[in-house]
Amino acid sequence: MLLRWNDERLGGQGFVNWRPFDHPQLGPVEIGGWTYKFTHQNCPGTYIPALARAHVDWTYLLARALPQLAVERTTVTSRGGDLWTLEVRVVNEGYLPTNLSQQAIDIGLADGVTVMVEGAGVEVVAGEASGDLGHLEGYGGRAEPPWRGPTPARRSATAQFVLRIPASTDKIRVRAANSKAGAVSRIVDLTTDAADDAGLA
Repeated sequence: MLLRWNDERLGGQGFVNWRPFDHPQLGPVEIGGWTYKFTHQNCPGTYIPALARAHVDWTYLLARALPQLAVERTTVTSRGGDLWTLEVRVVNEGYLPTNLSQQAIDIGLADGVTVMVEGAGVEVVAGEASGDLGHLEGYGGRAEPPWRGPTPARRSATAQFVLRIPASTDKIRVRAANSKAGAVSRIVDLTTDAADDAGLA
């Protein structure tokens, strides 16, 4: 069957007919047989484009399914003097959760989504310097036992900070990051994006 496949599909190039050969150490021998490197260990070259195309499509599908962070909303409010409150809402716009799998959580290889505030002279006076939002699910939802029924996915979360910002600083950078979902940042302009105590920006 393999020889027929070689003849019909490969034009005989996958098999070299046996022939006598005078080996300098072994003496008279025969050499030939399958071109192992291009028929058994690797596929014949004519098959590579179709196989590669399928793998590229699959790899592209996996890439599109990865978690993707976005800063959905920032709300910064002056509290008088050099004190400000900041809320940062982060969403996972990807299909998969930021931990990728439950197994990653179980073996301790999945860190959560963190939110950091950067700016000249900015000091966090309440809240963690790096807010931990935990894991964010993707729009693929969560796998639930059939008897439990569907539950809403936790795709977004909000980090809250109280900041001390010097008057000389008019812009701060908000950065959300995760080892598997990458990082995203947004510039918050304190002169144009700030809300007063009674409302939102």
